[in-house]
Amino acid sequence: MQLESSGREQEPVVTFLHYQRSRPFEITMTFQPLDGAKATWTFARELLLDGRTAFTGDGDVQIWMLRHSTGHRVYISLFSNSGHALLSACLRDINRCCRLITALVPVGREHEHFDIDAELGPLLR
Repeated sequence: MQLESSGREQEPVVTFLHYQRSRPFEITMTFQPLDGAKATWTFARELLLDGRTAFTGDGDVQIWMLRHSTGHRVYISLFSNSGHALLSACLRDINRCCRLITALVPVGREHEHFDIDAELGPLLR
């Protein structure tokens, strides 16, 4: 990915995406800028899936796609108490990740991999 909001030219950011069948509604992304501290964000996978075609998110994570003369890019805007980061990636790369994620757990079948009773049990005791 590229860090767009660094105040300099685009800065590369090594990005790791983690997805688990046992937590089918969420994606975790870990960002490691070349000259900065690692940051980890967990957010709804639906945001990444939908953000490829429309603006999505109204909180700490917002995702959208823009067409440029050099190709299509997906933008991920992250807000926290400590600041804001705007990152982008080639749509082709995001689509590849999304294909892998939805191959593991197809859209609409998340409930088959998530035990809501087990998650709520400790909270309701």
